[in-house]
Amino acid sequence: MTEVSRYPRTLHWPTSPGVQSDDKIHRDIDRLIGMPVTITEKMDGSNVTLCNGEVYARSTAVSSQHAWHGMVRKHHAWKTQELGPDYKICGEDMYAIHSIEYDGFREDETFRVFNILYKDTWLSFADRAALCQQLGLMMAPVWITGAVFQNQKDVDKWFANVMKMGSKLGPVSEGFVIQIEDAFHKDDFRNCVAKYVRAGHVQTDQHWSRNWKPCRLLRPSTDFHP
Repeated sequence: MTEVSRYPRTLHWPTSPGVQSDDKIHRDIDRLIGMPVTITEKMDGSNVTLCNGEVYARSTAVSSQHAWHGMVRKHHAWKTQELGPDYKICGEDMYAIHSIEYDGFREDETFRVFNILYKDTWLSFADRAALCQQLGLMMAPVWITGAVFQNQKDVDKWFANVMKMGSKLGPVSEGFVIQIEDAFHKDDFRNCVAKYVRAGHVQTDQHWSRNWKPCRLLRPSTDFHP
């Protein structure tokens, strides 16, 4: 049986507006300052991991057969069979509407990759992008790559300004994830990744699934751009 670990908890950036009572705040951001980072959009959906041909949700004991993971099973999970169990492709599944109703997706666009674990290593941004290109997977919207911030104030200003621009997929942005651009060991995750979440974010739990609704599905286009 394939062993799939739960995706690590991502700590909040110190000035994240959406911090709630049970959230953890990043207290040591040194690894994210003065070195190249990427900032991607934090999508509002279901955190899933694709591994060895299967889809795993937050509960990783067994693969998910839930209807709201139907699109990622249909279009993408099977692609990971050829990679074997050493690769864990982690991403957001937006087929089911959570707090934000986006403008719409094609069936094969509802899953967006945000991280990839290979054995004990989280891949660099370049390697994640290359593997996604190889497998025909879309990544979470990328806002900036290779940026070097000199202090927390510069990062705070960037987050606040870009948050006003809304989501690349509409209508509003859930927030951002900042991560060092290079690869790092899985045990160093909490030091190398942080999230910035919008104020007023409604934290969904298992009860959203009782009356879940699918997102707006767009007609397939003749062009495919992973």
